[in-house]
Amino acid sequence: MRCRTALFACLIALLPTAASAQSELAVFPKGFYWGAATAAHQVEGHLTNDWVTWEKAKGHVKNGDTSEVGVDHYRRFDKDFALAEAMGHNAHRLSVEWARIEPERGKIDWAAVDHYHEVFASLRKHHLKPMVTLFHFTNPVWVAAQGGWLAPRTVDDFAKFAAFMGREFGKQVDCWMTLNEPNVYAFQAFDAGYWPPAHQSREEALQVMANLMRGHARAYHALHEADHEDADGDGSAAEVGVANHVALFDPMSGINAIEAATAYFNDTVFNRAPMRAASSGLLQFEIPGTQGVKVFDPQAASSVDFIGVNYYTRWVCVSGGAKDRIPMPGAPTTAMGWEDYPYGLYRALWMANGYSRLPDGRHVPILITENGVDDPDGKTRASYLVRHLAEVHHAIRDGVDVRGYIHWTLMDNFEWADGYRPRFGLYHVDRTNGLARVATPAVSVFERIARSNALPPEILATYGR
Repeated sequence: MRCRTALFACLIALLPTAASAQSELAVFPKGFYWGAATAAHQVEGHLTNDWVTWEKAKGHVKNGDTSEVGVDHYRRFDKDFALAEAMGHNAHRLSVEWARIEPERGKIDWAAVDHYHEVFASLRKHHLKPMVTLFHFTNPVWVAAQGGWLAPRTVDDFAKFAAFMGREFGKQVDCWMTLNEPNVYAFQAFDAGYWPPAHQSREEALQVMANLMRGHARAYHALHEADHEDADGDGSAAEVGVANHVALFDPMSGINAIEAATAYFNDTVFNRAPMRAASSGLLQFEIPGTQGVKVFDPQAASSVDFIGVNYYTRWVCVSGGAKDRIPMPGAPTTAMGWEDYPYGLYRALWMANGYSRLPDGRHVPILITENGVDDPDGKTRASYLVRHLAEVHHAIRDGVDVRGYIHWTLMDNFEWADGYRPRFGLYHVDRTNGLARVATPAVSVFERIARSNALPPEILATYGR
């Protein structure tokens, strides 16, 4: 283990430094996607799903916040998309709420379907490519009642939902993400117990991760079978992937075997296992001392057309303390207490690149599907954005096929168990003034980057340090 740790440290040391990304004009590839992301439950308001039920119990969400109103995006979507267009965006990532479309098993709410048709039409009007997520942490009440993602039946139900989405919206949507952060959902809801259904079983978390990836595989094939319409004229009717959450895990000490093992197993099961499942078809979700899952699913092999990467931070693994993962001592941290570590995005992209050559012979591209910062006063987001984009350019220059950058998030929203306190939005939402959208300083910076498809030297000089 010590040899492995020493080798790991040497390999990290040999990677190019962030400074090299700033030594040349940082131009991004032609056709690069610039955008921001939202999720239905976090912005729309007036929903009925398993999270709404969860929010009603005292103590589940900070300050007693609920998603009841959200930020009223359900009614204001067109104006919100106009803000994105004005920022120079050419893409927008959003989720469609399964519980709205199918509130009861087999029963479609056609008013909800019509609403999402209007949403996609608005995106097209504002020249924004829709990137649509089908599962972003919430389940219809009837799915939760049958056991949620612990129940094998949910895998089949999700595939049917994906097929319906492909048939109904294929003329408007080409880019699909079946799942958002299956690793985060599984461990928050079934291991830590912070999210519904609040179980605390590591074995269940591993089983849920496996079922989610089974659901992804079946949804991947269902979408390709159902969506034959090329919505944007680029020659591809359906491009399907997963938005994977990648958190870097490093040992605090290069000579501590426990810390090295903790980092290794966290990285393996949390980061690599979902990407490996959709690449090779091997569903291997195992933690020492815990009954896990190891099975080959032929439907999962080569079941991605791109690899989505959500990146926020790095954790260092320590031994002998109350916690086994902490921010790097002395490093800058965000308002959420996460380490501000832009170089981790470079490393995350190279990690994803390792799963981009598929058994069927394809080499699929990578899309940054989330990256952002909780910035309560709006003073640090521009610097965070620029420093992370410098690492994106760094990775592209060094050979990673990155096709786009989607920032989390377009506007402040309901951040799950943390409620409305975190502010990840490029636009602040003033909850004391009718939910008014207020531009943060990062908006003008992002606009200059997106419209020039580059990191202008003056932007790098001002914000890149």
